[in-house]
Amino acid sequence: MKLSIHLPEELLDEIFSHLRPDDRQSLRSCSLVSKSWLEPSRRLIFSSILIHFHTYQSWLSTISPTNTGVLRHVRSLEYFHHHQKPSDPRRGVYSLRDYLPSFSHLHTLTFRNFDVEETIPDHLEIFSAFQHTLSSLSLVHVSITWSTFVALLGYFPRLRHLEVRRVLFRVDDRPAPQMNHALRGRMVIDQLDNEGLKPFIDWFSGLRAEYEELVMLGPCEHRMVAAVGANLRFLEINLSGGGTTPDLSRFPELRLLKIVTLDPQEDEHFLVSSITSANFQKLVVVLPPTFRWGPPRDTCLWPLFEEAVCGLSDRLRVLGARHILEVRFHARLGWGYSQKYRRAFLPKFQEKGEVRIVSC
Repeated sequence: MKLSIHLPEELLDEIFSHLRPDDRQSLRSCSLVSKSWLEPSRRLIFSSILIHFHTYQSWLSTISPTNTGVLRHVRSLEYFHHHQKPSDPRRGVYSLRDYLPSFSHLHTLTFRNFDVEETIPDHLEIFSAFQHTLSSLSLVHVSITWSTFVALLGYFPRLRHLEVRRVLFRVDDRPAPQMNHALRGRMVIDQLDNEGLKPFIDWFSGLRAEYEELVMLGPCEHRMVAAVGANLRFLEINLSGGGTTPDLSRFPELRLLKIVTLDPQEDEHFLVSSITSANFQKLVVVLPPTFRWGPPRDTCLWPLFEEAVCGLSDRLRVLGARHILEVRFHARLGWGYSQKYRRAFLPKFQEKGEVRIVSC
């Protein structure tokens, strides 16, 4: 007599969650155990999909666009074309046109390494299946017109994460559509050169931006920081690659500032001195891998920077802040090494706030 035990799907989900996300072979094996294991296995196998230029044809031949039983499990979709090959109209967004209606629960969408069609604003209905579920959009190494970019942002009202990396914005005659909602959440900008960044800022300033988080991994540009709106709470900027230093006095909600720098002195002094938010809590300084220090224990590394953070701590106390300001340094230091020279990291400030040294 055979005994069969049917575990609830919630329990199966918990069991399968202990497998590595990239362990597809184990998940496929689980899907063959029994009929009741098939659906929980599919949820993990198809939760994140990468359609690569090498796998595009196999995707077309193995997955039917009407196979909603599989495609409805997709939460993250990345479409990656070979940027070095001649432009192929079959490999743009429209090549997924038959599949997109089946991605009814899509949360994250990434376009990488191809030219986005300029007629997309006329056919936004192809994204209608996940218009109200998509929360993250990433454009990486793509070419796109400004009107198409704005149309995509405006079509997804729940968008809370936007990444723009190595994007070439093409000039077009089509007017940019009006935004029906404000842009909120987190925006990441990376490797937009000066020729691309300046027009992007000019265009972006006309949008309804109310971002709470901004990450600029390339050269810092003060106009870009100003364009994200006054609700900014988290800012990460790279001062090691040049650019212009922003004035942070216009951000009353700022709580955390992360600076990537080679030598926290003059620009960082101005940056910290401009903070007026009574809600500010933490300053993170990321030092380069080449950083080495071995001075006498009571010698301060950066006197101007220490003056700025001491002044910030005093301003917070005057404004009635009840929390202790924390300054955290990220550097490649061993634990014993960092403890030995801890006093060199803002010795005067350590009487007013908290200093942490994180080896990374």
